[in-house]
Amino acid sequence: MSMNETVDLRTGSKIVETVAFAVLLLALISAISLSASDSEAAGETSGTCGDTLVWSIEPATGHLTIVGSGDMYEYGSGSGSTNWNYTVRSVSLPEGLTSIGKYAFKYCTELVSISIPSSVSIIDNGAFIGCSSLGSVTISDSVTSIGKDAFRKCSSLTSVSIGRNAALGYGAFAECPKATSLYYNSSAMTGFGNASTMTFAGFGTQGNGVAVTFGENVTLVPKWMFRGAGYVTSVEFSDSVETIGVGAFKDQTGLTSVSFPSSVETISSDAFRGCSGLRSITIPDTVKTVDSFAFSECSSLTSVSVGKAAYLDTGPCPSATMPLPSTTTPAPWQGSATSAR
Repeated sequence: MSMNETVDLRTGSKIVETVAFAVLLLALISAISLSASDSEAAGETSGTCGDTLVWSIEPATGHLTIVGSGDMYEYGSGSGSTNWNYTVRSVSLPEGLTSIGKYAFKYCTELVSISIPSSVSIIDNGAFIGCSSLGSVTISDSVTSIGKDAFRKCSSLTSVSIGRNAALGYGAFAECPKATSLYYNSSAMTGFGNASTMTFAGFGTQGNGVAVTFGENVTLVPKWMFRGAGYVTSVEFSDSVETIGVGAFKDQTGLTSVSFPSSVETISSDAFRGCSGLRSITIPDTVKTVDSFAFSECSSLTSVSVGKAAYLDTGPCPSATMPLPSTTTPAPWQGSATSAR
């Protein structure tokens, strides 16, 4: 064997060793990656979701159980992902839970129902955003705050019941197009401000409209509550309602009639302005004030019965023919204020 042949053999050996090492390294990296991938696919089936809260999930059924007490952690708002590794189809929440964290159940698209314990006082921002199979929501009297976008994009939601103390955040029930009923019993809101067109934006717009009922705890229907938002077709006021807030039902074109209980004393400005489907109204003797433009631009209004109101100034209702009481002159529906004598 020549020297050159010896060198060639050594070089070949080194090449073989190098290749073997590279193959081994690649195999090791691949194994690590596969292991990580498998671990991620399998996911953890339990963990903590608050300082004193523990969660566990049954992968086969998708049932998520949370035990403990106190506040839930806050989660990120990342679209299209959940926080529980597996598909969540049902949830058990413990008495003692005090808040449902930000985006806690985001995009749990197969969650069909949720029972919120009476110990919960806060449903934080985006808590149930994108839960597109959720059919109904009942908010107990213990809840004081429903955060921004809390139930946004719950596209199968048909029924909503809101308890005595809940304040609603911007977009809390926006983009819930199949809604058909809303029971509202909260005295926490005096008005929806500029957020009004978003709180119930797209609420009930794909069905036959929304029937709204106000509970006995409501004395004031908040201003701008449904201004240009959702699709209200009927309203039932409890006997405790005293004031219909400014612009509360402005531009609700699906509303064809409205009846006021004897408890109502004030119908504020713009309250029903632009309700072009409204055909008749009866204002009871107990009403003291019908404020400016309350029924303005109600282009289908043909019958109006006015009680002994103390003050009227509603703006024009072009097609209306109204039998007004003798105590009012001239006709207030043409925009002039009139006081009872």
